[in-house]
Order: sequence, then structure tokens, then C-alpha cells
Amino acid sequence: VRPHDKAKPWSSGPIPSGPIMLQRNDNGVSAVQSVRRLLSICLLVFGILAATAVNAFALPQLLIDMRTNEVLYENEAGIPWHPASLTKLMTALIAFEAIETGQATLSTPVITSANALSVEPSRLGLPEGTAITLEDALYMLVVKSANDIAVAIGETIAGSEPAFVEMMNARAAIMGLSGTHFVNPHGLHDPAQVTTARDIAMIALTIKARFPQYDALFSTRTVALGDSRSHS
Repeated sequence: VRPHDKAKPWSSGPIPSGPIMLQRNDNGVSAVQSVRRLLSICLLVFGILAATAVNAFALPQLLIDMRTNEVLYENEAGIPWHPASLTKLMTALIAFEAIETGQATLSTPVITSANALSVEPSRLGLPEGTAITLEDALYMLVVKSANDIAVAIGETIAGSEPAFVEMMNARAAIMGLSGTHFVNPHGLHDPAQVTTARDIAMIALTIKARFPQYDALFSTRTVALGDSRSHS
């Protein structure tokens, strides 16, 4: 395990002494490619979610030129839909901002709670009380799309999952994401959790513009934790 910073007042639980080593493989993807991949995946997945839903009438689609932010194509991009794991983009954005303001660091321990482990897969599934760094947690959030880690990150930053969801909705309001409402930080289905293709694009573009130092998160294809290997 890489060295952890001292836990913040809102962090608790033991930091394990055993080896929890995260290995990453970005396959040589460039920063530009990773950002394009981020937005392309966001919008492509959003379109697939809409197109494959039963009895779906709305097919939200949005294509943006990453160089100019020009909208090249859109179809009902403002129609509310269920974001699924694209929710994790807002979870990541708030984590990036917490690091930027000094509320957390990449070395801050993220501790697996019983509440985090109670969510449905996809999960990392570390034993309750296990701590990994926020940096490793972010890789697991983005590459593995681990729902338990999304909750654990929220609890680390805000003190509880509901408090973190409040932060997500407050951030959405500040960004003017009028078609978005969050109920959880991972994206497991809830009828009240909705967003739009346009709002998802705004989150992705904000990450691209403000936090280029995290491009590697979105270019990494594989992460290994112990004997477990996860792919994007």
C-alpha cells in the first residue's frame, strides 16, 4: 500500500498493513485520446441506454466537437433519462474538487463501510474496514465502475452517502444542469435519478477543462488489485 496521509476528522477505520497494490495499464493512450474517449463513451453509452430501454420513446443523443465545443448533432439531448453508471462522472468531479480545495488528497484513505458493501454489483468487494487511497479508489470508480467504491468515496468526502448526494445535486444546480437529479453516487437504478445527454456532456467537458491532470484515469484500460483484474 502506498503511504496514506493522516485521516481527516471525517475519516475512520483501520488502514491495513497487508499489500493492496493497484497496477494500471493505459496501453499508451494519449491525454487527448483519453479525453475524447471520456466524452465519446459518455454520449455513446447514454444513447445505447436510451435505445435499448423497453417502451422507450426518447432517444437522447449528442455529438460534440471536442476542439470547439460545437454541437455537431443532437436528438432530444434535453430529455431526462436514467444515467446509470454515467452518474460516476459527477462523483469523480466532486472528488477532484475536494482534492483541489484541500478537503482531501490523493493519499486520503477511503474506507470500505458496511453501507458501501450493501450496494449491488459491480463491486470491488474489499472486506469491511479496508482502506485504499483516494487515488486508487478513483481508478476503481472509473475503470471498474465499482458501486461500493462510489459510496465509499462519497462517505469519505461528505461524511455520509446522503450528504454526498446533496453535494452532487448542489453542484448540478450551480452548473445549471436543470435536467439532472441524483439519488445515489453510483447510478444503480432509481426512478428519481435522472439526467440528460446535454447535462452529461457538461459534466464531461468540465472535467476535461478543469482537471486535465486526471486524464490518465480515463485512458487506463486495466487495473489489478492483488489477484483481481478489472477492465474498462
